[in-house]
Amino acid sequence: MLEGDACPLTEPEDLVAKVEALKAEQARLKQKRRENAKELRNAERRKKRLKKRARQLSDQDLVAVLKMRRTAAAGAAAAAPPPPATCDAEQPGLPPGSSSSSSASATTPLADAEQDQVVPQVPVADAQVDD
Repeated sequence: MLEGDACPLTEPEDLVAKVEALKAEQARLKQKRRENAKELRNAERRKKRLKKRARQLSDQDLVAVLKMRRTAAAGAAAAAPPPPATCDAEQPGLPPGSSSSSSASATTPLADAEQDQVVPQVPVADAQVDD
């Protein structure tokens, strides 16, 4: 290379700035890796605690928990505001007064079946829990 041809990255200021930027990026990634490892470790510990507690519950207790969840979900759904109503004019191609979905029933047959679902009783000795 000739004396007048200097690479712009070989300037001492540019190299120092680039090295500092790379060190800062490395430190940020190292911190992020520590945070991710901590989150993973905590999640695994939580999972282990929950499994230990679940093993101590009877079938009736588990059914009661599921019922409480269903009740809480139904309460949250009832408290949520209904979705905005659509106007027939917003649905091009449909004659006035018609709708793209039937409004004969507010619930679906599947939703009704889920509410009446019976949880089978499983003997505790046969239940398998992964550790």
